[in-house]
Amino acid sequence: MIRSPENTSLNVDPKPARVRLDEIIRHPDSRKIDESRLPELTTSIREYGLVIPPALSEHEGRYICIDGNHRIVALRSLRTKEVLAMVWPEGMSREQILLLSMHANHIRQDETPDATLMRVEALARYHNCKVGEAAGMAKISASKLSKIKRAQELLVPDALRLCRQEKVGLAIRYAVGMATSDGDKQVELLRQSVAGEITRKQIESINREEEEPKLTLTFKLGDVEHRLNVPAEAGYELLMDALAELKRNIVTHAKRDTPLDLLSRLIASESTKTCKDSRQVSNA
Repeated sequence: MIRSPENTSLNVDPKPARVRLDEIIRHPDSRKIDESRLPELTTSIREYGLVIPPALSEHEGRYICIDGNHRIVALRSLRTKEVLAMVWPEGMSREQILLLSMHANHIRQDETPDATLMRVEALARYHNCKVGEAAGMAKISASKLSKIKRAQELLVPDALRLCRQEKVGLAIRYAVGMATSDGDKQVELLRQSVAGEITRKQIESINREEEEPKLTLTFKLGDVEHRLNVPAEAGYELLMDALAELKRNIVTHAKRDTPLDLLSRLIASESTKTCKDSRQVSNA
């Protein structure tokens, strides 16, 4: 049963408080610490102080870190004993903490696609609901979630590993996945993107169509053979659209009492015109 927004919202505001670092623990579904970020962050805190306080939630005498795990690790490396933080009182549920954490990272655009998907899936488990519903609760759009999942499906394991190592953003991941299904080419495009040698628009201009497998349906109307070619990656929706268009044409000619011996050639002509207009389905 999915909780209503009223049940998952927070009715209290956080208050500033000084908290000992040894009393702060990580949320079990927080993203992994990125060690490569720590040296620069530690230097910044040492020279300028902590600009943005971490966000914490009281929990059984300790504090769960909602936002600021990297800052906490950096402060510990500087042997800091306590930190000024924004603290929510005891009583927040595990999914409320997760939602706040996701929201903070989403606003800063500081979360990788992998981390976003992992935490949306965790939220779905808490609520025993679909991932899409959990994404809506976390204010992550359906289109973004769809792109994240699609990019993961399109990219080969080596390409995904490179994306995680180099923190490649969703737009580039998706563009590379749509550009080619060849694993070596995917890795090469990602390396070029990381090195600044190629832009997203250039990646998007690469024609994947020639190497994409197609689903071909062949049938005959009289002496005319029809083939509906649908990109395999498009799925059932596009296929159903193509078949629905064919059915509409047949129904139209039935109402006109078109002679059956002319039907097949008329349908072939109209299907070809439709496909040229839509650029989605081709007849041959």
